[in-house]
Amino acid sequence: MSTLYGICRSEGPASRGDAGLRMLEVMDHWAADRRETSEEGGILLGHLLLETGAVRSEAGIERLDRLTIAADLRLDNRGELLHIVGIDPVRASSLSDAMIVLHLYRKSGIEGLSRLIGDFAIAIHDPEAHAMVCLRDPMGVRPFHYAILGNDLVFASEPRGVLAHPEVDASLDEDFILRLMAGLPPDPDATFHVSIRHLLPGHVLHWQPDKLSIRPLRVLCIPPLQRFRGPAECREAFREILRTTVACRLPETGPVGVELSGGLDSSAVAAFAMRSVSDAERIHSFTNVATGDVSAVQPAEDEWAYASAVVSHCGIRNSVRVSQGVWPDPFQPLDLHISDHSGVDIISPFWLEPARRLMREKGIRICLSGFFGDEVATHPSRLHYHDLLDDGRLLLYLRSCIERRDYMLPLRRLAGAILPAPLVRWSRKSTSPVSADYGYLLGTPPSTRVSQAEESLRPFSHRRLLLGLATRLHARRRMQNESIAAIRHRLVPRYPFADIRLVEFILSLPAEWTGRAGTDRYLYRSSLTGIVPEMVRLRTDKHVSTGLFPVLELKAVSQELRRQLSEIGASHRHPLALRLDFKRIDRDLEPGRPDNWWEGGFFPKVPFHILALARYFDERRR
Repeated sequence: MSTLYGICRSEGPASRGDAGLRMLEVMDHWAADRRETSEEGGILLGHLLLETGAVRSEAGIERLDRLTIAADLRLDNRGELLHIVGIDPVRASSLSDAMIVLHLYRKSGIEGLSRLIGDFAIAIHDPEAHAMVCLRDPMGVRPFHYAILGNDLVFASEPRGVLAHPEVDASLDEDFILRLMAGLPPDPDATFHVSIRHLLPGHVLHWQPDKLSIRPLRVLCIPPLQRFRGPAECREAFREILRTTVACRLPETGPVGVELSGGLDSSAVAAFAMRSVSDAERIHSFTNVATGDVSAVQPAEDEWAYASAVVSHCGIRNSVRVSQGVWPDPFQPLDLHISDHSGVDIISPFWLEPARRLMREKGIRICLSGFFGDEVATHPSRLHYHDLLDDGRLLLYLRSCIERRDYMLPLRRLAGAILPAPLVRWSRKSTSPVSADYGYLLGTPPSTRVSQAEESLRPFSHRRLLLGLATRLHARRRMQNESIAAIRHRLVPRYPFADIRLVEFILSLPAEWTGRAGTDRYLYRSSLTGIVPEMVRLRTDKHVSTGLFPVLELKAVSQELRRQLSEIGASHRHPLALRLDFKRIDRDLEPGRPDNWWEGGFFPKVPFHILALARYFDERRR
């Protein structure tokens, strides 16, 4: 893993003043194994390397002819790329992943970079074109932030690197903050600071002294359907691609950590990791467990019973039980989140902090996570049969509806197809609007009111639902933010379920093989027979730890948050500020309310970022 940064000036040298040095000092907060910089004219590139044992992918700043690259990069399709650029695999054994990318860019230009598969954030300086080309992987695993300063560009893996540049405006983005407070998603590329943006996943940023463009290069989509001879062949294909996505994320040498929760996703990752290494001592599992008395803010169920079954079944020799209650200060996870992001972002992996500290103590540099499985790979497939209609399997679709006693939707679709258009429009208008929960806003924005008739007649597709989950803001920002938080521990998180090959494979499956009436995650569960213990493969009672929020402590400082946001509303009359429901925030922080409890524990409905904002504004006041 690497972090990178750069300065692109339209006029004058890039190293004007001490901007580059300041960015380097701020970015090297985790003590890189190697630091490199390259400067040519108005372009400065910086690269900080963390050695992980993945020899071929670990390189600093690389050069080919006049091209220069700095990359946070792990490639999964080296063989395919070598064939495209015409390099013999034997001769290429000494080439880094970054050098292969340069060969591809030299041969095929920007469009050729759409063939890259893996986790990456890349910056290529092309002096002949007077251009800087920046690219981010389609799943958004590796972070990339940038700021535009007139005709100049500043970028870095972490927002702190961009903010270190003395010309970058550090003003807060009020719209971003208020959207977080309202429970609404911010703009996809927005950050806590108005001048800093995210480069969206799968997008390319092309900078030249007189212009800048950002466009999608490769984004996730639904591919053509695959065909299988039967469910057994489909299950085998699923097992093989999941095994591949785990194996390619294992380094050649050194210990590897696995975040093992006892759920199906992390258990599958642990099992395939053990099957992919010759030395079982390399795999270390880490499981968060409840310790001591189970109080009102502790989980009602300890996951260790399931995790220990996986440890025994897979032969994991190094397993660690991690206590959630190791925070010396209840505000520490919030302060770490604010420090990592130079403000507040929409999600924080703070519950992983204790395990990652232990991983660092054991010299682990790579950790595998089951995250993103729920988004697509293991999302409940109880509605998969609706795709049969899109696939032209009408009789099979009707039979599936009858098996599941789902009669209304096909009747509504049929009515929408055969009734005269005026009658359909009249039925939609005559239906009362659906009430919805729009976070901490008062009332419902008029533009979001949807009638029940419109909702019922809207074509439904399970594949499009999965595509929406895979591309939603929360999932991608979480992976990005976990990378930013993990580098502090000299650790690289990797997500087999976020492999674009696996996601597109699942989106291409024929509906008749992906589900069965009465069984959630049918294909996934049946594919893991013998891979994980039966008690894990068939479990449906996965619990979420609720002892993670310093709720009572934060309630005491929430008044300062209210004051700050009220000032924003009064001074700028921002439409969102005028709609915030502070009484609801107070209600959702109250442990005495029964509806604030879930699965036997107090589970505040106030999102983490709202609590972090309270802490942030309280610290500013002091």
